[in-house]
Amino acid sequence: MEKEGKKILNQEILGGLKAAIARGSNLRDAMMSFYQAGYGKTDIEEAAKVYVELQKSPEELIKKKKEKEKSKEKSKEKSKEKEKISSVPLSSEKSKETIKENEKPKIIQPPKPKVIQKVSKYDVSKKPKPPKGKALTFVLIFMLLFLLGSLATVILFKDELVNLFNSFFT
Repeated sequence: MEKEGKKILNQEILGGLKAAIARGSNLRDAMMSFYQAGYGKTDIEEAAKVYVELQKSPEELIKKKKEKEKSKEKSKEKSKEKEKISSVPLSSEKSKETIKENEKPKIIQPPKPKVIQKVSKYDVSKKPKPPKGKALTFVLIFMLLFLLGSLATVILFKDELVNLFNSFFT
């Protein structure tokens, strides 16, 4: 029962991550929002790993499958060699040494993808972008000051302005 609940929780987080990224957010920010919402760090990381795996191209997935098949074949071959070696009678010290050299396993691990998943640390290197409407704000403030100045001029010099306009029409 507990595994099913965890599976459902991870699917909810995975769906949320997909939705956030579809809206233009990055994976780190989406993970942070889930963390701040109270979800567990391990649950978020597991869902993010699943998301990253789903985003890999089919070519990479096929390549991984082939590598797994090759490693299985190699392990089968090694086990067969061990069976053959164990059935061969040991006659001298030299043959023991050669058998020991053949038994040394050669493990080749595929490189792991570099995925940075830091949920609890903030990225300080990014500076916040200035607001887009900053220039518009300056223009509106300038217009407000101009209109207030005009109003003050009309109120203070009312008599002079009336005489000026009368002189134009007479």
